[in-house]
Amino acid sequence: MRFLKKHSLKLKVLLINAVFLTVLILTGHLTTTLAQQKTFLKNMALAATQDTETEEEPVAPPSRPLTVIIDGQETTSDQPIVIKGNRFYVPLRFISEALGYPIQWDNSTKTAYIGARHVGTDLVDKKPARTGVKIKQPVKVGGVGYPKGYLLGPSAFHEISWDLGGRFNHFTFNFGVPDNNQTDTAGFTVMADGRKKLGEKVISKDDGLKEFSFGTKGVNTVTVKSYKQAGGVVISPRAQ
Repeated sequence: MRFLKKHSLKLKVLLINAVFLTVLILTGHLTTTLAQQKTFLKNMALAATQDTETEEEPVAPPSRPLTVIIDGQETTSDQPIVIKGNRFYVPLRFISEALGYPIQWDNSTKTAYIGARHVGTDLVDKKPARTGVKIKQPVKVGGVGYPKGYLLGPSAFHEISWDLGGRFNHFTFNFGVPDNNQTDTAGFTVMADGRKKLGEKVISKDDGLKEFSFGTKGVNTVTVKSYKQAGGVVISPRAQ
């Protein structure tokens, strides 16, 4: 609005001058050729256009950062929110991380992954374990909450088994030591058909959540057991 007010007077003066000179020409009080008249009006139009483009319209200041309070903890977005009508749009990364979930972007497929990246057949919802206890609430590992997986120890939770039916070549899962675990380390052993050891590992809280993958070609049953120290958590197991 200030832009229009500032330049409206200048444009009016130019138009008045143009009309006045045209009247002089038509009445014979000012003698010019047709080419000169066209050049004069063209230059006036060009001058007016250039003059009005010398200044940019004022840019509205950005909205103030969004503040979110989760479990009494306040966090602020470093990106302003966008308001369109009665809708509020906030950055997906900010909301994901504020809720304790990691986020990854796959540019090749234009896909956003929230939480542990899941590739293959889901062994939590689509093909649940035959034995084992599912996570009921997100378990935090390294300060990040993970909602899909199984507890591994102690007592009755020390073993998780799946029927693969010999149809998958790879078995993959993420493993970590929960932040609230009484010990700083936890371990697992992966068995194929109850007799062949595919691998075992002990990790600490400092390792965070780590991914492990094992070959399961022709394997009917795969089992994850506690090894040395119970108390770990198996996150987003999947088979390919």
